[in-house]
Amino acid sequence: MKWVLLFIFMLSFSLVGAHTSFELADVYSPEHTLVIAVPDTVIGELDAKQVFLYRDGHVNVPWEYGVSVRGDKRYIWGVTPRTVGNYSIVIQDALVVKAGAPLVEDVSFPFIIRGNSSEYSFTPGVIDLNASSLITVTSRADVKLVVAVESAGGIEVTLSPGKNTINLTKLGIGFAEHFVLGEYDVPVVRGKAGEASGVAPHFTVSPGDLTFRGAVGSTTRWNVTIQNERADDQRITFSYNKTLLSVSLASLSLDAEESETLFISLASPLRASFTTAVILTSGNYSYPLTLTVILTTSLNESNRDRNYSALLCPEIPGFICRGEQTCGGQTVAVSGLQTGEVCCAVACVVPEEPTSWTPWLLFLAACAVAGGAYYYYKVKKNPDAFEENLKRADKKVHP
Repeated sequence: MKWVLLFIFMLSFSLVGAHTSFELADVYSPEHTLVIAVPDTVIGELDAKQVFLYRDGHVNVPWEYGVSVRGDKRYIWGVTPRTVGNYSIVIQDALVVKAGAPLVEDVSFPFIIRGNSSEYSFTPGVIDLNASSLITVTSRADVKLVVAVESAGGIEVTLSPGKNTINLTKLGIGFAEHFVLGEYDVPVVRGKAGEASGVAPHFTVSPGDLTFRGAVGSTTRWNVTIQNERADDQRITFSYNKTLLSVSLASLSLDAEESETLFISLASPLRASFTTAVILTSGNYSYPLTLTVILTTSLNESNRDRNYSALLCPEIPGFICRGEQTCGGQTVAVSGLQTGEVCCAVACVVPEEPTSWTPWLLFLAACAVAGGAYYYYKVKKNPDAFEENLKRADKKVHP
């Protein structure tokens, strides 16, 4: 019996140990605890409200899950549903890096659920030593199960049918980055939320995120202060979407505790809302500076207290409408306009000329007059000739 337990322990350790990267598997059993590490291509903040489980690509399935973020360690865990089928975990509106540039899109992790339910599952899927060392293991077996827990002494725990609460601290387990619980590999995180695990901040960025609200055609520039927090000099590089943003520097070298201002602006006048980021990197430390740009319907909404009377229309920027043109949005009081000109915050439009029915009415009236004259002179005043014409026509048709 000892050899059987030892074999099961070693087999489960070898199988799980091969997945210590916590990559998504192709197939899971129903009611199985899955844990996946979020790839490095997904940057920025990650909230549990962004994570959804879908069946067959469109059915939103409720499930017990969680998100654990500790600096550079980010995991999504959950207990798979009982129903077999094709599933996918989706991170909605994730900030990702593609071809060196950040963009916002949904990230999907597809997998299949099939077979029989797992004998047991556990929650939470990630142990946070700063929060609690308790883990709940749900056994679906009708009898007690003996499960091996990885430790120097080869500890075993007995699971009764139903829910079992295990205090990992009392088991005296020497935690590393993960430990083995029977068939599962369980990740362990430390540190406060938002702290980089083992990577001290190389620099600080102020403000930490940027927002702009503007009308169509508007533009803006942000001033961002970067402070070197280290006792030695460092070089900071920037990656961003060049079709959306313009950054004043290609890279930045800072002496110890030195600060510098970085200027970020829109690459072209505003046409639509978007969210993007500038990724600042120094060595193994990076910081995603998130930028949110919101298109509004009027200049007053984005600059309620601003006075434009001292500006020229192109400086807003705006569009000068003249002649038959009218403003397709809000007009703005500015200087430098000529008589008959207005400054428009959106765009100038030329009103379409209304369709005239007069020529058609005149044509129809002329046709009516001609028809009436023909009837009067050919039929009413000379009915005999009209009858003769009808007889000739009939003979031609029926000789």
